[in-house]
Amino acid sequence: FTAGRMAIGDKRFLDSALANREAIRFAPAAADAWINLGWSLAQLGFDREADQVFVRALALRPGDENARSNLEWLRGGKKE
Repeated sequence: FTAGRMAIGDKRFLDSALANREAIRFAPAAADAWINLGWSLAQLGFDREADQVFVRALALRPGDENARSNLEWLRGGKKE
């Protein structure tokens, strides 16, 4: 999980996506890993997949502001 977050900070989105997928494999209920995966996928242009991942994160942790705002950003065409 930490490796995926660090990779986001370094703008290494593919590395982040891979690290977060691995984290999810071991901890499928880790909402933060799902959110980080969604962000990484969106940065790589995989918008449909990112949308599904953010929805999953919200299912795991309803009301999560980060997941909700990321999903709104994505669905709004990634503006600002």
